[in-house]
Amino acid sequence: MTTPVFTVAPSISLRAAVDVMIVKRIGCLPVVEDGKLVGLLSESDCLRHLAHLLEIAETKDGLPELAPAS
Repeated sequence: MTTPVFTVAPSISLRAAVDVMIVKRIGCLPVVEDGKLVGLLSESDCLRHLAHLLEIAETKDGLPELAPAS
């Protein structure tokens, strides 16, 4: 573990948390609320979310276009 330990609040956006991980070059980010550890965000969590978004994008590409509403 690196010091100082960088943490985020549960209310932070995923994008902002990922930015912290990239800038600080860390693979796991503790999520802290009221001084207590409530979770961890890992690189694997982020990659799992990315895979889900890519799956959605691939599915969307396979759908027919909707006609514009008149």
